[in-house]
Amino acid sequence: ELNESLPLPFMLDNNKGRIIRYEQVNKIKKSIKKFKPEEIFHLSNDRIADEVHGVRILDSLKWLIEARNEAMTDWKTVLHRNVRPIRLWYLDTDDETEIAAFKLKTDTATSKFENIYIPKGTVETEIATVAPNQTLNPLQWIDKLNDYFFQAVNVPQIIIGNAKEFTDASGKIVYLSYEQSVKAEQLYVEEQVLGQLNLWIQLTFPASLQSDTVTDQPSMELEEEPQEQATQPKDTKAELQGKK
Repeated sequence: ELNESLPLPFMLDNNKGRIIRYEQVNKIKKSIKKFKPEEIFHLSNDRIADEVHGVRILDSLKWLIEARNEAMTDWKTVLHRNVRPIRLWYLDTDDETEIAAFKLKTDTATSKFENIYIPKGTVETEIATVAPNQTLNPLQWIDKLNDYFFQAVNVPQIIIGNAKEFTDASGKIVYLSYEQSVKAEQLYVEEQVLGQLNLWIQLTFPASLQSDTVTDQPSMELEEEPQEQATQPKDTKAELQGKK
């Protein structure tokens, strides 16, 4: 059995793409523990062609996560500058000692949100601002990155409780499409457990909406025409013309 305190084993394959063994490195004892292929339960994620290791989902998510964090950090700075804007100070001196003293005084006062008292005509100041129409709103970009993230992990946002821009009908369609992908992964796990461990298991989906959908298959039952009821008593009797 694997020791949970040790890092996960990595596999070694030959030039034919066949797994020959697994190795687990103990970072404390600097030793290597080897395992045979049949001693490790192996699952591959999104394997392409004859790959044996599959593709990590983190590789496709790294750029999205970094771009989203970068946009949110930049937008946080922009909002912070609306409360504490950058000021340009024009000092009537070029003495470095006086400039350093003034800088220390103003930085200390502004960090504590205190008033600053300056002799008239000695200093001029203005706020460094950017016109609103010269900056782009990053909120749409952040929302797009969020959508791309959930598309990459193949998990709809409605699964985690975010139902924005979803109607009841569209939410069911999204959930049904997600259900198909999950069942495909469950089938893959069931096949691997049977093939590698010789165990038959059956995984169940938490909640299915397939019973709520309308089937497109034609019904094999014949529909009978409805029979009209008689509106008058004579309508149920056959009358013959002529003498009685």
